[in-house]
This record gives sequence, C-alpha cells and structure tokens, in this order.
Amino acid sequence: MAIQSNALSRLSHSLRLSNQELIAISIYPITILLGQIIYHSSPEIVNNYYTNKHNLLNVLFVKKGWFWTCLVDVYFVLQHGKSIQRAFIRLSIITVWWWCFTQSFFGLPLMDRVFIWTGGVCDYDIGLHGALDGIGSVVCRKVKGHWKGGHDPSGHVFLLVVGSLVLWFEILNTNILQELQSFITGFRNQLTIQNRLKYVLNHSIVFTLALLWLWWWMLLTTSIHFHSFIEQMSGLIAGCLGVLVYTIPRMVS
Repeated sequence: MAIQSNALSRLSHSLRLSNQELIAISIYPITILLGQIIYHSSPEIVNNYYTNKHNLLNVLFVKKGWFWTCLVDVYFVLQHGKSIQRAFIRLSIITVWWWCFTQSFFGLPLMDRVFIWTGGVCDYDIGLHGALDGIGSVVCRKVKGHWKGGHDPSGHVFLLVVGSLVLWFEILNTNILQELQSFITGFRNQLTIQNRLKYVLNHSIVFTLALLWLWWWMLLTTSIHFHSFIEQMSGLIAGCLGVLVYTIPRMVS
C-alpha cells in the first residue's frame, strides 16, 4: 500500500498534479474502458433510450454542455471567492480550446479537420444538394448526410471530459468533505420544503457535484453507444489537454 502511494505521489509530482487531481483525471479513461466492457459483454442493452440522440438529457444538457459547465463553474468560484480573477482567466482559455476543437478553428473545428485529414468524407445526396467543398459535420447534418471513413474524434467525450476536469480542479482547491458535511447538517435543520429548496440553491457545491455526476453518466452512455474506442480515446486526450491551463503555471512558478 505504501509502495502504491509513493508511486502515485511520484507520478503526480512529475505531472505537476496533486494526488486528488490525478485520481480525478483517471476516472474518465476508466469510465470509457467500463463502457467498452459493457458494450462487448451485454449486446442486448445496446439499443435503449440513450442511443437516441434526441433523448432529454442529451438535448437539454449535453448539447448545451459548455454553457452549463461555465454557469456552474462561475457560481462555484464566485461563492468561494478564491483567486476569482485567475479562475476566470483559466475558464476563458479553456473556452477558447473548446471553441477551437468543437466549433471553429479558422473555419472547420479541429475535430472535423482531423476527420477530413484522415480521409473522412460526408456521404450525402450530391444530386439534391450539389457539390459542397470543405463540408464539416454541421453542414453534413443539415444536408442529412453522415460521416464516412476517417478518424472522427468524439466531440461528446471531449466536452464531457474537459467540462468535468474544469469543475474537479476548482472544487479540489476546497475541503469538499467538510463542505458536504456542513451542507447535510444545515439541510437537516431546515424545517420546511421551501427553506430546504432555498438552502440547496444557495450552495454551489450541490450543483457542481450534480453536474459532475451527470457528465460522468453521459460519458458512460456515450462510451457504450457511440464512436469507436480509438475515437473515444482521442476525444479523451483532447479533453485532458485542458488541464494544461492548470499545470503549466505550476511548471514555471
């Protein structure tokens, strides 16, 4: 046990991470592996509510995932009042990375560029829409086409991982267990439903942990139902690059 602890500490130190941060990061490759195990061992669960991209959780939360991540992160940072300016700078830099990877990088987003660079094309009705140059995933969906060939990094995995790590790296700067114990004690002391609701709304840690749980669950379902394992892993790696905004300042300090 001591040997394992020392190995973890050495690895964390070399990566400029705390042990808790390294453990938080490790949750996500383990989750993807778990999804692959479920997929290959239980084919009967492959088709269910979560295979429909129009399911409520996907439409209301994942499709607007960066908005929810930023909203909860800002609420948490403002309520805890520690290094607010630095936290906002970090969030802004990671938002630029999210935008470049999923929305636009001088035109097509990076994930679409990777797909096209590796030989991928949009398979669509060219007779109906005519020849379209430099077609990306958004336009491909509009013309009711689908990606064919190439390596398609999972944008969902990217979003869910980078969003989760932003939240983890902020809350790990606080005493989570002590805060949760305080919240539970205070919640029990609220005598009415209205007071309990107000109490919950006034504690950002509840929303942060709830969103972390939702992002984890959606990552698990994504890893079971969508993309290949390699495409999921490339999305994971791209998402983990977001933590450089935390580790690079530690390297130069």
